Amino acid sequence: MRKKNQGFTIIEIIFALALLAVGLAEVVIIMGEGQSHSKLAKMNTIALGLAKEQMESIRNLPYAGVNPVPATAYAVPYLDYSYQVFVTSVGSLPGQIKDVVVRVSYTASKGITNSINLETYVANY
Repeated sequence: MRKKNQGFTIIEIIFALALLAVGLAEVVIIMGEGQSHSKLAKMNTIALGLAKEQMESIRNLPYAGVNPVPATAYAVPYLDYSYQVFVTSVGSLPGQIKDVVVRVSYTASKGITNSINLETYVANY
């Protein structure tokens, strides 16, 4: 007479639990990576918005008022962000066209500094 197997052996249970643990560990790692990428994307979006805002304020200035700005920190709630404006004369006629670059920098996780640049030209016509 043969016995019917009605359950799992202890080896099968240990193997199944080990596979489940490895799978769950991978899911936890992937979720952590997703959160850090999500935070970085949020910080990039904020930096881009601040750069657009700064560029818009420069576009509203008269030509003579478009000047370089040294690195300047933002106020609360954007303490991790700073901006800088670079202005360069362009072309053979000085004082007619300026190349303007707005750089917004921020410190991401692990002390890494990232920046977003926006560039435009301002003409004196």
